Amino acid sequence: MIASPDSIGAPVATDGAIHLGWPVTATGLMLGLAIVLITIRLLRGPSLADRVIALDLLGTVTAAAIGLYAVARDEPVYLYVAMAIALLLFVGTVAFAYYIERGPRPAPAASPEDAEAGS
Repeated sequence: MIASPDSIGAPVATDGAIHLGWPVTATGLMLGLAIVLITIRLLRGPSLADRVIALDLLGTVTAAAIGLYAVARDEPVYLYVAMAIALLLFVGTVAFAYYIERGPRPAPAASPEDAEAGS
């Protein structure tokens, strides 16, 4: 159907659906550029923390892209997928922060019983 502008200038179809042509395209291009830049940071590092944060941000941008797809296709079920991805990313980030705070566990020391059993 032919769209006519509403009071704020956004095109609205006569059937009530909002057509989001260029805003969805522009947002998709920005998300694509963000993915490229994040991938560069993920590959270059320099530290493990930089790579983990880049991986977390890459997942967040992926969740945003899935949300954009849900809006563009008017399929709200994909929003649940985006929320699940965001929740898993949050748990992973908290686990990494806990690992950084505690540090790696030292290797257990060999007991005298283990030394006797090995010989």
